[in-house]
Amino acid sequence: AAAADPFQTLAAYPAGKSWKDAYARLTRLFADLLAESRSPAALYEIVLAYYLPNFERLYSDDFPKRRKDIDQLKSVMDGYEDLQSFIDDTTLDPPEEEAASGKGVSRLVLTTIHSAKGLEFEAVFVIGLSEGRFPHASAVFGEQWEEERRLLYVASTRAKKYLYLTYPRQLMTPDRQFHRVGMSPFLNELSRGLYERIAERSRKDSDFFSYRATAVEQPEPVRKARSKKQELADFSLACRVSHPFFGNGTVVKISTGRSLDVMFDRHGLKTLHLDYAKLTII
Repeated sequence: AAAADPFQTLAAYPAGKSWKDAYARLTRLFADLLAESRSPAALYEIVLAYYLPNFERLYSDDFPKRRKDIDQLKSVMDGYEDLQSFIDDTTLDPPEEEAASGKGVSRLVLTTIHSAKGLEFEAVFVIGLSEGRFPHASAVFGEQWEEERRLLYVASTRAKKYLYLTYPRQLMTPDRQFHRVGMSPFLNELSRGLYERIAERSRKDSDFFSYRATAVEQPEPVRKARSKKQELADFSLACRVSHPFFGNGTVVKISTGRSLDVMFDRHGLKTLHLDYAKLTII
């Protein structure tokens, strides 16, 4: 018979000796997530506390840069009061029933090309049609190119009246450097009489990645006083600390890499990084 609560079944599963501790941390994560109704931002903090030590270990070479990407997700989740609203707004599956019935025309539908098959919209914007992205740089000339060409055809034929084919002027590389790019070779193949090129703005107006001083006097930004950066030396074994979400706990282990293990009174053992944990010694 199917278990009434799969998470209870998961917690009761007899874990092996070599992975028992890691499995216990995972089941505690699920218990924390399901304990009560919380905002997406609060759920993010719970998952991050579990994931961050593994994340830092796996990507120790560029951990700070990758962490910034995760922080961008946090800034998005802060604007939602419930998880379902966040999922509804970020899913890439289009609302098929509304699209088919013509309802919701004032809404912007963000979708992949595959998910848009069989649907039509009054206006369609196909983005990212730059050299090296569409077709992808790894696509081999021949069948793989033709498959990507068919995908562009699918995307273009979703439009009833207006079709906009766009490409960026600059792209960010994995090492977070910007480089200039041209349009997709598929766009270069279009006959000039088949499209209208929208006039480009001046470089001064369109240079998104440059910031230049203007004659208009700008107010000085308000700068917050930086709090003292916590160090491992500030903590000792058995000292009591407080966390904004996990509450009060006791330090049970101090590790290298600015991490320490805290046994919280209500949430059990957590490994926290001092750069993000916001611990207070009590």
